[in-house]
Amino acid sequence: MRYTDFEKLIHKRAADASESARKAFALDTINRLYVSAEHLIRDEFTESERMLLSEIVASLESLPAAVLKEKVRELDGSHPIRAIEFNPKVTELVCAVDSWADYRISNDPVHVAHIAINMVNVVDYEIGGQVSEYSTENMLGAPEMVAEHHRQQRMLVPAE
Repeated sequence: MRYTDFEKLIHKRAADASESARKAFALDTINRLYVSAEHLIRDEFTESERMLLSEIVASLESLPAAVLKEKVRELDGSHPIRAIEFNPKVTELVCAVDSWADYRISNDPVHVAHIAINMVNVVDYEIGGQVSEYSTENMLGAPEMVAEHHRQQRMLVPAE
């Protein structure tokens, strides 16, 4: 499967999924991204940034969406020049949290698709060209990406 086809499939799955499936998928994915980036967050964030991100992740459901969005902006704006130095896992996590806030504000499934793509990007980064069959022309050429593809398929259950 080519990357463009994979991305289209992700958007279709998110659009067709039930509200509860989108929510469960988004929260599970953000948690996975957070766990994947935890050691990097310790290295790349200041203490105040770590505390802010921890508060954001712990409050994904409980904070009002507009407040969540503002906290993400605060985190993102804390050191804008340094952002290019972040490991892609950290960047994808912050982008996913921002997309979650956007989803809560708009209820537009495109934001859940963006969260799924954030995860695909992290899996791609982790594969890092180590699998010769894997490429943008063959996104399912690595077992890790196949596993992510199946997780998305399993969690983004269509609405009835």
